[in-house]
Amino acid sequence: MAQFDVYHVDGTLLLDIQTDLLGLFPSRLVAPLRKQDIELSPHHRLNPRLTVLGEPHVLVIQHLSAVRTSILGRPVDNLDRYYDEIKSAYDMIFNGF
Repeated sequence: MAQFDVYHVDGTLLLDIQTDLLGLFPSRLVAPLRKQDIELSPHHRLNPRLTVLGEPHVLVIQHLSAVRTSILGRPVDNLDRYYDEIKSAYDMIFNGF
């Protein structure tokens, strides 16, 4: 498992945002990725737009949760190419800037 891997779990795409240094824990910190739609009016820093599997999605970091690693399966994508955008969302949710 690697930071910024994307998993498909029960119809939801989950982005693993936990550092690889904590890989021995039986859980991972994840945030959902939602397809862009009219219901979600994302904040540009809190909810960055990311392309996942060739389609536009929004990171919904405010719905952060921990899940058991056993439910994740194999990654379907990796978003390390969006490192800066994801880290900016971290800063926004945890530090307010």
